[in-house]
Amino acid sequence: MRAAILSFLGERYRNAYKTKELAKALGYPKQGEQYHLLKETLRELQEENHIERIDSRKWGIKLDTDEVEGTLEISQQGHGFVETHERDVRTIFVHRKNLFEAHHGDVVKVSLLPERNGRNEEGEVIEILDRPKRQFTGKIKKIHDKVFFEADNDRFQHDIVIPKRDGEKVHNGDKVIVEVKESITRSERNLSPRIVEVLGKEGDPMADVKALIREMNLPERFPKEVMKGVQTVPEAVLESEIQTRVDLRNEEVFTIDPVDAKDFDDAVSIRVDEAGYYHLGVHIADVSHYVTKGSALDKEALTRGTSIYLVNQVIPMLPEELSNNICSLREGVDRLTYSVLMKLSPQGAVMDYSIQKTVINSKKRFTYQEVQAIIDSGDGKHAETVRHMNTLAKTLTRKRISDGSIDFDLQEVEFQYDETGRPVDVRPKQRLQSMRLVEEFMLLANQCVAKSVLEYGGELPFMYRVHDKPDAEKVKELKEFMKHIGVRASLNPQSSKSFQRMLEKVRGTPEEAVINNVTVRSMAKAVYSEKNIGHFGLGFTHYSHFTSPIRRYPDLIVHRILWEYQQGKTGKAVPYSADTLKDISAHSSAQERAAVEAERESVKIMQAAFMESKLGETFEAIINGVVSYGMYVETLPHLVDGLVHVRDMDDDYYEFDPKKRALIGKRKHRVYQLGDMVRVKVARVDVQEREVDFILYDE
Repeated sequence: MRAAILSFLGERYRNAYKTKELAKALGYPKQGEQYHLLKETLRELQEENHIERIDSRKWGIKLDTDEVEGTLEISQQGHGFVETHERDVRTIFVHRKNLFEAHHGDVVKVSLLPERNGRNEEGEVIEILDRPKRQFTGKIKKIHDKVFFEADNDRFQHDIVIPKRDGEKVHNGDKVIVEVKESITRSERNLSPRIVEVLGKEGDPMADVKALIREMNLPERFPKEVMKGVQTVPEAVLESEIQTRVDLRNEEVFTIDPVDAKDFDDAVSIRVDEAGYYHLGVHIADVSHYVTKGSALDKEALTRGTSIYLVNQVIPMLPEELSNNICSLREGVDRLTYSVLMKLSPQGAVMDYSIQKTVINSKKRFTYQEVQAIIDSGDGKHAETVRHMNTLAKTLTRKRISDGSIDFDLQEVEFQYDETGRPVDVRPKQRLQSMRLVEEFMLLANQCVAKSVLEYGGELPFMYRVHDKPDAEKVKELKEFMKHIGVRASLNPQSSKSFQRMLEKVRGTPEEAVINNVTVRSMAKAVYSEKNIGHFGLGFTHYSHFTSPIRRYPDLIVHRILWEYQQGKTGKAVPYSADTLKDISAHSSAQERAAVEAERESVKIMQAAFMESKLGETFEAIINGVVSYGMYVETLPHLVDGLVHVRDMDDDYYEFDPKKRALIGKRKHRVYQLGDMVRVKVARVDVQEREVDFILYDE
């Protein structure tokens, strides 16, 4: 009986059993003399420390409790918690210093320590038993007959050897993705690497952009079930659908977009009546007609949240069959739209508006440059209509700024490339009046949509684009900074007008760009929310995103909600609850931040690649950041950011003054602060790390 009990429990050491369960499993009766003998034997084995009581009612084999196995979770504070895989499930606390080299999600072996952390036992990781496969970007180094992988992010303390079968597929300097399976003990590390993709040659900036995509885990491909759904969507607009809509196909409607745009989700129209009133139409692709709620396509669009516009590449929210074709408002093709039709006074006041499902046929695919040429010359196709649009847009701009909207003039860059895809020039992107024209019309349509919800009941769930008031302490710091650079301004954190007056005051000055950037950094970030707190930066009490459903998921949500309300499906039948909209808003805001970061990093790659050919050359630059270890500068006119490290400022010993945001020489008292112009020389470029280092240059 002793041998039978120990054998049974030992083979099933992760489990524990009641006495009657053991009796049944071992073939003993559940009563009588043999059952009594079983209970006596179990107590003897417990006294001899062979088995133990579990939860006071069950029996299990005695385990070595000095070591346990489990899955590791890392907290935001960097500490670990291991939930054991043993039958007596418990949580072991692991201080960050005792994590060994374990990551979140690793299966680990933990040695228990005598101390406790609160209610939890405490331990240290002694072995990593299993680790999910991970992918890393890096480059290939071939030395004699060996092929090594050098990771971009210094993840490994030494280069790892690529198996011969994979090494034969690559060349020295190739940029690759390697999948690594690791098992680690304190005495050794076993790596099983496998090349999964060759991105390109080292030094090719597009290979670095591809590496960035993998590094940030950006979704390049759409799942098969999504693509199957797209194949069922009819390319042509059905006549039966046209009959249910307002037919605007004979109206003078056209699109205005960047020269390289492929997805056209907004079109505009205008006419002026005899009384001088403007009848403005903003026509938006009706994506919600094709992307139905809860479909595989909808779930994928929600996961992505937004399209991502990298240099020379777009990662779309929707498959190109939809974004570039079926939903896109292409010239000369019938397309389904959701239109905001507005009547405005000559002074730009909205007198009336309606939001209707429509069908249009774009009469022209304009670029910004083409419309700007018409604005400048007064001649060209649709010239009279463009003139009316421009007149109204200028009126709307003046009115918006007068009402408190802050007009930040933040510069973006654009690249010119050679035939190999390497950047040969980078310049500030020109902000044309034609761009402002489209911006004003979209802003107005978005306001009307947000206000329209009030018609159906102000408490109904909706998704807004909101921008909170700036933090009073940050405004105080901004005022102190401006005082130090000689600009006096009265800033009120409750009034957007005060910020606009300040920006107008510095317009055209050398400090304008720096003040714009510092002011933006003092502001809160615009986000999506189910609660309407207004938009401080724009000075709007009601604002939503409605005009870009091809590339922004919140716009698609707003289309659906608005249509449900227009159909009278209100009350308990609201399409999304406030809690659901809260979750979607938080996710969409997070995806937007990730997209902005990816876009910025891709620009940095190309800027670094451009500067790689400029080593040793000198540039005029403006100081746009000062920290204890140096100062960040932006070259003019290329707008390339880089660092002048304080260790390379060898004419003096410089100390950092955080209040003045300046570096001050201890002996010569020379001051370098935000907004100062300096001349710098390109000293070092690392495209892979997206870093450019400068040194000060004195002729």
